[in-house]
Amino acid sequence: MSAVMSQFGATPQDHMVFSVVGSLFALRLNSVREVLRPMPVTRVPMANPCTAGLINVRGTVVPLVDPRPLWGAEITPDTDDTRILIVDVPRRGGEVIVAGIRVDLVRTVLPVLGVEVRPAPHMGLDWPTGIVSGVVGWGDEFVYLLDLAGLFTGHLGLSSEAGGG
Repeated sequence: MSAVMSQFGATPQDHMVFSVVGSLFALRLNSVREVLRPMPVTRVPMANPCTAGLINVRGTVVPLVDPRPLWGAEITPDTDDTRILIVDVPRRGGEVIVAGIRVDLVRTVLPVLGVEVRPAPHMGLDWPTGIVSGVVGWGDEFVYLLDLAGLFTGHLGLSSEAGGG
């Protein structure tokens, strides 16, 4: 059994499928707390280009990221389909950081079996390596399984250490 298959197991795991800049991605449904419509964002001076700012989710300050710059795309205005995924980002030591990810469109919930997951390609991608843990077919399209820890620690400046900045 491959490392990718063993990571996902033999029991189907539900994933939320969404699009960003024309590509389909998915997150394990149990890492998504909620899906919100766009809301006012407080900009953070001198922040990483992917850091859209901070949002207020029922009294909790949540960092919001827009992954478009990772794909080499411009940040665009929100549309009627734009959503914010409030997610749990795992860190070493069991700590979880709550963050928001701006996406273009939420598509569906897709059950994924480990045997369906293929390793992510290492070439021909429009984004950095380490943010995708695998690929699954969905009809005539491919869905890239997003690695939240890889995205946030490797490319958005979040320390992988619990308690670190």
